[in-house]
Amino acid sequence: MEVIKIPLDLSAERTPAVDLDIASELDDVTKDGFVDNGDLSRLSQISLPDGRNFSPHQIAGILWMLSRENPIKRRFGGILADEMGLGKTLQTLAVVMLDPEHDCRPSLIVVQNIMLARQWTTEIKKFFPDTSTKLYHGPSRFSSLQEMQQYKVVVTTYGVVRAEHQLFEKDSGLRTSEICRDALFHTFWRRVALDEAHAIRNKDNKSAKACCDLTATFRWCITATPLQNTVGDLYSLFHFLQVQPFADYNWFKDTIEIPLRRVKPHERSAVNALSILRVGLGHVQIRRRKNDYINRVKILDLPDYKLYLIICELPSDERTVYDALQNRFSALVTKLDLSTEYILVLLLRLRQGVQPDGKEMEPRPGAEAEEDERGVDGYHSRLECPKCKSVYEFMTHHHRYNSLVLGRLSSDKDEARAHRDTCEFITQLLCSPLTSQRLKAVETILSTIPSGEKTVVFSSFVAMLDIISSCIRDRFQCVQYDGGMKPSEREKSLKAIREDSNVKVLLMSLKAGGIGLNLVECNHVILVDLWWNPAVEEQAIGRTHRMGQTRQVYVYKLFAENTVESRIKEIEGKKQALAAAALDYDHTGSSGPSLLRDEIITLITGNRKPS
Repeated sequence: MEVIKIPLDLSAERTPAVDLDIASELDDVTKDGFVDNGDLSRLSQISLPDGRNFSPHQIAGILWMLSRENPIKRRFGGILADEMGLGKTLQTLAVVMLDPEHDCRPSLIVVQNIMLARQWTTEIKKFFPDTSTKLYHGPSRFSSLQEMQQYKVVVTTYGVVRAEHQLFEKDSGLRTSEICRDALFHTFWRRVALDEAHAIRNKDNKSAKACCDLTATFRWCITATPLQNTVGDLYSLFHFLQVQPFADYNWFKDTIEIPLRRVKPHERSAVNALSILRVGLGHVQIRRRKNDYINRVKILDLPDYKLYLIICELPSDERTVYDALQNRFSALVTKLDLSTEYILVLLLRLRQGVQPDGKEMEPRPGAEAEEDERGVDGYHSRLECPKCKSVYEFMTHHHRYNSLVLGRLSSDKDEARAHRDTCEFITQLLCSPLTSQRLKAVETILSTIPSGEKTVVFSSFVAMLDIISSCIRDRFQCVQYDGGMKPSEREKSLKAIREDSNVKVLLMSLKAGGIGLNLVECNHVILVDLWWNPAVEEQAIGRTHRMGQTRQVYVYKLFAENTVESRIKEIEGKKQALAAAALDYDHTGSSGPSLLRDEIITLITGNRKPS
């Protein structure tokens, strides 16, 4: 097998670096007299462990956040949107510590999952060991409102917020004089900070609705990727922050979303909509990138990661299978009147067609529960499951493909026929296992990595990780991290990759481990399969390419040409342009439309007529 490595010019794909003047940045937050020398003096008195100091961009960020907590000027928070690895957690905690009224009410930190919640409590203990902190999670979390008031910081998850919100809405939570089972919604918080806030980007998501109902003086969204799919992602953040008129959905839809969706990017209505959006973000968001400069010094003294595309040619037997799948699926979507939901199911089956081994990818026990705990959005991002509100992952969504299609969708004659036809056809094609070039590529890459360096391997499919593990474990000691594992098992895997010099490879589910974690012990990243959202991939890469990394980072993207994956690459570029246009004020590129039904069909058909 020939593995082709193609170094990419990253500067061509990224917006230009910006040289920020630290003095002018500080002027911006001090000119109204709110942030004064007293704030700077108190900030300088915060003692960090190991002789560490706040970086210049962190000082500017902390002072900006303090300036956004000013009720007199009707400033009640904002969006901290620094790129991955620039210390958003530390900046947020510093604001809590510097709050002159921090003792009057507790601050609440909401994070995606329990592993990240534990990481927050670890960071608090590391940087501010005297801070009273409560990890609010699990069946034993329930406490009295009086006890809740004793903590300066309470850390919880979106899953807990959702669960308590359901009790709060029904007003049926079991309450006594000592215990409150929806205490989060009976506490008046000093501030609520949503980590990985893009988790609420779907306005109809239960997590979004629950978080918006929390009562707080100040509200913060912490995310490196505030925009992932469409400009509609930003509406939920504005709504949570209660920023008018952007928090008014009808206004946002008519003024921002529709003009950017229906017209060409450079038409006047789209340009005006983008300008208005930038003005709104400019008031409530601070965003710095790793390749920006402050006073001509790079914010993060870390070289750009080196990116390689690894082209995996499908051998003739796999190409035969894949082409047969594509032709059959193309016929289904062009000849039958299928719902967008069902077409997405076919798309996921087609993605599986470029993966190794024809055996069914069954979920591990607990995988669905963990996926739900992560609280990722629902169907409105157009590529997500309308039943469980999780991003489609084939191995964890048999309930969608089997019971739901056979049940609710089977009432539609075309879709029932498509389902039956697809099941029978796939069974015939995939009756025997296939050996994939993709596995050989992973083995080849790992064999070239120096013995003293470590690798994290990401895949969208848990079963793919299982297959890789079985293929490489005789040569490379590896551990796994995915949503089907217990929190204690995942923590054990992280400890092993960080502390055991013999463990060289971490196999990680893209959705379970692609956000929030610090994996600077690894400096090689293998993306086994492409994801249509580049923000998700950037988040995954950001686990290694971040503050604290001392080595050159290498990223390897595997994909098969002339398949659905090559078309996914085109979508990635479209989404990158949209995010850059909205979030990076020095960028003048296209806004780019969202992924529409016809584009999903094109992913399947490749504009080819089915044979």
